Amino acid sequence: MSVLSLILLILIVGAALWLVLEPLRSGQPSDPDAPKREQLRAEQARLYAELAALPADPDSDRRRPDLERRAALTLRALDALPPSRAPRRAPAPWPWERWPPPSP
Repeated sequence: MSVLSLILLILIVGAALWLVLEPLRSGQPSDPDAPKREQLRAEQARLYAELAALPADPDSDRRRPDLERRAALTLRALDALPPSRAPRRAPAPWPWERWPPPSP
């Protein structure tokens, strides 16, 4: 009976460890808004480059408000997206992994 109890205890501890450690190994889920965010950033960069390249003539003065409006709308759309997740950093090494200490 004690062998069966020991096997059952090992199975329970193993399942508990697996349940605790699995979310830590899987990392953060990918950002679902990344394609939209990249598209809006590219559009914003294109509009800002177009605005910076406008010559100082009357024809460009008529075009400037439309470009500025589209750039502002793009910026608002970027602000409306939820913040992007920061990339996950690698954990710091254990102290014994840095042995011997680096020389000065």
